[in-house]
Amino acid sequence: MNPPKSMKVVHKGSAVLIEQAILAIEDDYIYSGNFNSEDELLILCFFHNHPTHNQKLLNQIQAKFPNAKITGCGGAGQVHEDIIYDKHMIINFIKFSHSNQFELIECELSNKDSLQVGLELGKIITNSKSVSGVIIFSDGLNLDGDKFSEGLKSQLKITCPIVGGLAGDDANFKETFVISKCKIISKKLVAIVLKEHISMEVTAHGGWKRFGFEHVITKAEGNVIFEIDNRAALEFYKEYLGNESEKLPSSGLHFPLNVLDQNNLLVPKENVVRTLLAIDQEKKSLTFAGSIPLYAKIDLMKSTDKDLLAAAEENVKILLLSLDKISKKNINVFSLVISCVGRRLALGQKIEEELLGFKDLPGKVYQSGFYSYGELSSTQNSKCRLQNQTLTQAIFWEDSDD
Repeated sequence: MNPPKSMKVVHKGSAVLIEQAILAIEDDYIYSGNFNSEDELLILCFFHNHPTHNQKLLNQIQAKFPNAKITGCGGAGQVHEDIIYDKHMIINFIKFSHSNQFELIECELSNKDSLQVGLELGKIITNSKSVSGVIIFSDGLNLDGDKFSEGLKSQLKITCPIVGGLAGDDANFKETFVISKCKIISKKLVAIVLKEHISMEVTAHGGWKRFGFEHVITKAEGNVIFEIDNRAALEFYKEYLGNESEKLPSSGLHFPLNVLDQNNLLVPKENVVRTLLAIDQEKKSLTFAGSIPLYAKIDLMKSTDKDLLAAAEENVKILLLSLDKISKKNINVFSLVISCVGRRLALGQKIEEELLGFKDLPGKVYQSGFYSYGELSSTQNSKCRLQNQTLTQAIFWEDSDD
């Protein structure tokens, strides 16, 4: 599908106003919407991994809106409504009617332990006033999402929904980028802290099922596995994947690991899914998008199209319950979708079916997002943690004064 150079969507009569645009990488951006240059906007951009031209577009947007805060990240596909675009930038202009409804926090990842990054961010968020939700975009290859989540949980002294994702680079696994201070840059993490007049709900489901026998991690360090059942981890994986092993690491996205921590290092103690990111032929090791403890029990997972799409339906059911309280009000809703690149590869041509659910939500819903290398999520009743291979979705809206 060839989208227009600019697609504007505006809905009035609501607390929050939203416009959206889709740009191909060769386009220049000429703004034709209804916002004024002096407006204090939150602008979310999701883009194809083409730093040079994307930076040109960001500079044009920032010049038009000098008071706007711009952030976002690259992905393995960009989402607008129920369509996935490649080699495009999706731009979401968001204007809240109340002032001071968000702040951006930026964290450097270079030479920093991921646990420490989480600790620092948790302290900053705790000291912020009237926090109603947090959105996180991170470099996808320079953050251990598990350690980061543990640090964040240990220092976060308030309860609020959190959603986020690790940036992707079209499944090349070479370099990923986020937008920080209007610059496209790697080794950065950006958090958007939403404030008192914003409501946010988060949900995430996977749809993967375990298969084969149970195994034990016998040598590991952080998110790198060296041995499974005292065998070289890479050889173990190749045996399971058969002919698909020739396409590693990308083919590994079809076969994530189910991990049950036996040392109670995952809190609460429960199963998590981990996605393969990289292989080391020389060391015969596997690198995953999150820590996997030594002696953890694991097995491989697979799924069917039906199971994966059923998980998307579960998301919609939960969000419908959340929106019941505002369904009779004229309020715009922003739906942020962060889905794992592994789901895109697994579903193939059916992938856009997992995005259709936003049409069942009440009110005027604007959907955007990206395909990621890992998803962060929590609800009001659970703490943030890294998951892989999920369809993670957050909706947020601004509470009206009437």
